[in-house]
Amino acid sequence: MSDKTELTYPQHYTETARSAPGMKQKLKLVHIEAEGSFLTLVYEWKENLSYREADNLDSRARAFIACAIYDAARGAGMSCKAGPPHGKRPSWMVGNSNMPISLVGAGFDVEKKICFMQIGPPVILTRGGGQVDMFKLSQGFLTKFGEIFV
Repeated sequence: MSDKTELTYPQHYTETARSAPGMKQKLKLVHIEAEGSFLTLVYEWKENLSYREADNLDSRARAFIACAIYDAARGAGMSCKAGPPHGKRPSWMVGNSNMPISLVGAGFDVEKKICFMQIGPPVILTRGGGQVDMFKLSQGFLTKFGEIFV
């Protein structure tokens, strides 16, 4: 199986994939929820994986999604440009918001064969900035990243 989904800015994913080895897995988006300033994505895999294999898969998936925010926003017809780094992860300035968004939370469950990720602002500001339309961004993820291969 080849990579079907191209990332415009894959650097963080490429670097993370080198440090989180393992067989690539197809992950399917099984749940998506836009609530306030946050978007939650839940991806499921099919293979039986050890904890270490699932941890590496989760690391690759997190890095992929952190990079995919740009492409999901553009796919949903939203403007997007690079924001300040969020640790080692990229952040993105989406739409007319002055607040960057990034991957801000994640985890995985080996038994349920899922990994979940939360996208949002690294810090919630109480005034100014405007919010990203997370529902619209969710449509970009559904369209472009309903399945990922990481």
